[in-house]
Amino acid sequence: LRFMAGACALPLDFSTIKNAKKNATVIVAGKAGSGKSLLVNALVGAVVAKEREGIQKRQTEDFEKFTQSSRTRSTDEYTITVWDSPGLDTEANKDYFQKLKKSCGGAGEIDVMIYCIDISGCRAQEDEILPGLKKLTLYFGPDIWKNTVICLTHANIVAGRIAEHEDDQEHPTFEKTLDGWRKKILSFLQKANVPSKIVDSISIEPAGLYTESELPDRIHWLGYLWIVFLQRCKVEAQLCILAKKYGSSQ
Repeated sequence: LRFMAGACALPLDFSTIKNAKKNATVIVAGKAGSGKSLLVNALVGAVVAKEREGIQKRQTEDFEKFTQSSRTRSTDEYTITVWDSPGLDTEANKDYFQKLKKSCGGAGEIDVMIYCIDISGCRAQEDEILPGLKKLTLYFGPDIWKNTVICLTHANIVAGRIAEHEDDQEHPTFEKTLDGWRKKILSFLQKANVPSKIVDSISIEPAGLYTESELPDRIHWLGYLWIVFLQRCKVEAQLCILAKKYGSSQ
């Protein structure tokens, strides 16, 4: 745990953290079909959330909670509560966000949010992405993005498509494709009235299948994602993330 904390430039003495928590609350949000449930299963390490089966079929109909406990060498127990949410679509209104806040105990209790954007389409479309960003900013305030990781889901599909054209010098590489999505999403966040200082600090990372760890630009995408979660999580809940990844699960 201490090695990982050092690698992430986190404090080695967690006893100095004021109001340190023993339960971290993680919200997974995004449009229907954006890979939220798939990512929940990757985080929990088991198939607990029902994944989408058809193009028009929505799986997550309500806010669902999944909790996992871990112990450190000091035998302290820490838990992570992951909330899978229904699709954040055009019909999501004030009631949707009030229910989300109530489910997790209030907006202030969210330690890190994972916002999923499906990149298996051909390009980043403003009318598909911007509305959700605007609603989250409106109902939670721009500060919600300080503790958010944006996941570019279904990156494995993009990687497979690019591999089919590896001999085509005109075809963009995986890295260039991701950079294009990142630039578009950052511009959408600015249009959603997120302050530039926050936009500039946001982490946008690819996510593939949890059964296949490698992507063209990294050996273990999920392991890398855990490091980013740790860095973006509120300080008082960081030890919960460390314990989940490097402690012993219960």
